[in-house]
Amino acid sequence: MAEDKGAGEGGGVGLAEAGAGGADEVQPAQATEHHHLRPNVVCIPAQVFQDNIDDFAAYNFIVQHCLCREAAEDYLHQRRSSGSCRTPSVLDSMAESCVDLHIRKVECCSAGCVAFTAHRKCFTACDIGKAPRHRADGDPHKHAIYWPLLPWLRMMLVDSEMRTDMVKAMTEAREAAATSPVQGLRDWFDGATFHKLLELGYFPSTTCVPLSISTDGFPAWKQRGFEGSPIIATVLMVHPSSRVQVVSQLIPGITPGPGQAADLNSFLHPVAEELKLLAAGVSGTTVAGFSKPQVLRALVVHFTGDMPACDKLLNAIGGTGEYPGRFRLFAGVRLKH
Repeated sequence: MAEDKGAGEGGGVGLAEAGAGGADEVQPAQATEHHHLRPNVVCIPAQVFQDNIDDFAAYNFIVQHCLCREAAEDYLHQRRSSGSCRTPSVLDSMAESCVDLHIRKVECCSAGCVAFTAHRKCFTACDIGKAPRHRADGDPHKHAIYWPLLPWLRMMLVDSEMRTDMVKAMTEAREAAATSPVQGLRDWFDGATFHKLLELGYFPSTTCVPLSISTDGFPAWKQRGFEGSPIIATVLMVHPSSRVQVVSQLIPGITPGPGQAADLNSFLHPVAEELKLLAAGVSGTTVAGFSKPQVLRALVVHFTGDMPACDKLLNAIGGTGEYPGRFRLFAGVRLKH
């Protein structure tokens, strides 16, 4: 049976592991804002689903009835002209290639100065470079692309091996925080921020994911003068040796360039919006090892960056700078003549 798991732009459908009904009950779903990934659920753009409906019906039938490889192969061979996948491996490859994690586009300046978020949502031109927001035909000059964190976190918790390490790490962090006094600085959970958040009840269960957000500008293709700043979310509830691996380094977005962002904060607003939802909790999350769906929460325990990135985030440099330094608590004001 096909279930509506949500899709990105254009709608999509999800093929579920089990449920009442047969393979002929698949229906295209309505568009929703986010994907909801679960074990053995494939999120598919609606048009891709329509173009390959017979193959997806076969996939659903095989998964629902737990057919062994030999039985699945016989079933696929016995189909006449319907569907193009004739072997289980080809069918699995097709299903895996159709996963759509959904992207979000935010209009930004053609020079990459600012994103039109927050107080700039209604601006018709960049307030820094003065470039118009739209072309003559009404289309925006440029978009900044964002990838949501929620699907990645769901997939990490669904993996039985990874989930075991993550839950174990959070359990040890909660126990270490309860130790008084702290016995040396060993890891992120010895920091004052985590201790305060834990006391305030922000990490009530082992399915709460602590994150570290960082950004670091980089020049690429110097002959063309392109510069960008990736926004990186690091999952901290994994072993230190795994935090630098791709699976724990999630990239919600990258400033579009070609130059440095004049207001880096404007590109962080879409990421902050999702982090606000994750902090409130997302119910119905399937976690390996739990018989019932859990509430997934994710909270940022610290924000890091290189010196140029921190200067931009604090607005501490340039003619419009307001803060004289990172460690001074007072700010300047612009004198208007």
